Amino acid sequence: MNAPHPIAAFCHNHPHRETASRCMGCSLAFCRECVTQVERRMFCAGCYKTYTGVPKTKNRDWFVFSVAAQLVAGLAGLWLSAYVAGKILSKLPASFHEGTIWKRLSD
Repeated sequence: MNAPHPIAAFCHNHPHRETASRCMGCSLAFCRECVTQVERRMFCAGCYKTYTGVPKTKNRDWFVFSVAAQLVAGLAGLWLSAYVAGKILSKLPASFHEGTIWKRLSD
């Protein structure tokens, strides 16, 4: 009688890779790339942060604009630059716009 083959466990993050160990925090199976050894114990990334007390980073800081605010600021900047360019062009003499100034300068 043959002994049954053990069922191969696969990584929780990479289903095509075989398990190297189980996380001591959550008991899920992970491949070698997904676990970190701390004091002779293996931890996944999430449990490692909890175990070592690494503080979670904020998703956003107060100075980061939302997408809508960035769009509005970009359009306002575009409008302002076109407005200033129009004011400068309107103050140039008519000979500049007609092209006669260039004929006078070349003579």
